[in-house]
Amino acid sequence: MSKMDEFVGEVPVSITGCESGSEDVCFTMKSGKVIRMIHHGECCESVSVEEVIGCDPQDLIGHEILSASEDSNGKTSEFGDEEQWTFYTLRSHGGTMTIRWYGSSNGYYSTSVSIEVMNPAAN
Repeated sequence: MSKMDEFVGEVPVSITGCESGSEDVCFTMKSGKVIRMIHHGECCESVSVEEVIGCDPQDLIGHEILSASEDSNGKTSEFGDEEQWTFYTLRSHGGTMTIRWYGSSNGYYSTSVSIEVMNPAAN
C-alpha cells in the first residue's frame, strides 16, 4: 500500500503549508488522522513546495478525497548534482489539486518528500 492511499476516503478539515517555499504541508482529517508531507533535511539539499496547481487547497475542505497519486521525475547534471520534481495530486468533488515539490542536492543527499501519518484514533 502506498502512503498516498492514506488520503483516499478521508475528508480534510484543515490544510496548511501549501504556499511556495513551504517545507511542511499538513492535512488534518475529519477522522482525526493527520497526514504530513515533509522533507527532513540533512546537509546539502533543499526541498520545498514550488507551486500548487489546480483548485485552491481550501476547495478540498469538507470533501472526501476520491483518489491520490504521486509522480516524480528528475535529472542529474554532469557534475553529479541532482534535481527532482515530485507531484502529489488529490482529487475530490471539491476539485483537483496538485502540489509540486522541487528538490536539489549535491547528489549525496535525498530530495524525496516523506509522507507521515499520525492516526490518534488507532491508538
